[in-house]
Order: sequence, then C-alpha cells, then structure tokens
Amino acid sequence: FTSGQSLIRTILQKMDGINEWRRRFIIECFMMFLTIRGRINFLSLGRYGSYDESTYRRGFQKEFDFMTFNYQLIDQFCTDDIILGFDPSYIPKSGKSTPCLGYFYSGCEGRYKKGLEIGCIAAIDLGKNTSFHIEAIQSPPSKRDKTAEGVSLVTHYADCIITRAAELE
Repeated sequence: FTSGQSLIRTILQKMDGINEWRRRFIIECFMMFLTIRGRINFLSLGRYGSYDESTYRRGFQKEFDFMTFNYQLIDQFCTDDIILGFDPSYIPKSGKSTPCLGYFYSGCEGRYKKGLEIGCIAAIDLGKNTSFHIEAIQSPPSKRDKTAEGVSLVTHYADCIITRAAELE
C-alpha cells in the first residue's frame, strides 16, 4: 500500500487546486476502495476509515477532476503505443425514482433490460497489453432505440467522443 499511496500523492501534487487535507482525504478514499469488501457507502467508509461518516459525505460533495488524475497516471505508466476505446456497460437497477433509469441493451442477457448504462472511455496500451480508464459517462434514459432527447444511443456515444476529442489527444 505504501507504493500505491506514494504514487497517488505524486499525481495529486501535479494537479492544481488540491490542498494537503484534500490530498490525504483522496488517498484515504482510494485505499479504502481497495480494502473494503462488499458494498462501499459512507457508513462503511466511516466504520473502517480514519474519518467520520459525515466527513466522507462532505468530502464527496466537492468535485474532483478524475480525468486529469487518470491522464497523469496514463502519462507515467503507458508506452507511446496507445489507442482509445469506448465500451458501454449495462448496470441492472430497479425502482422508479432512480435518475436516468431506462431500457438499455445487456450483452450478457442478449436483450434490452431496465437499468442504467455508462460508457467508459479507456486508453489501451498496446505495448503493455493493458487498459487504463479515462472517464465514465452515464447514458441518458432510452426507450429501446431512442434516448429521451430523440437521438439514438449510437449518436450519443459518438457525441461523447466528439465533445472530448480535444481533451483525449
């Protein structure tokens, strides 16, 4: 864990606008994500972590630039032989009050199912035969072939890449 903490600390020091308390908090959260088994929520973070449950709640209300963090990680560990990949993933979810709940295609089930979907943009390092996550984008709710805005999900996927093209170079 010591090498992981030093790696995260090094990357956070390169990022703007993160003070020492925020660095310690983010390192603590990342380490907790790796060690807690099962469902991770504020109660379990408060139980197993160094901070109180309310401190974790307040800390997660502040935005964190994961894209810059992931770029720094990719810059340190990847070779120059990189391609970008995009993979939409279905997440099963029931209920009526979940935001962006809709019908999305589940590759495992081979049919449309009620739930959520995220599209993951990743940097695929061909030299090391591995992939690093860059960003996840939640898909808008859909009714089989069209989203709520009336565009197809494929158009939404293309827009995710096109709007981030300058950042992804």
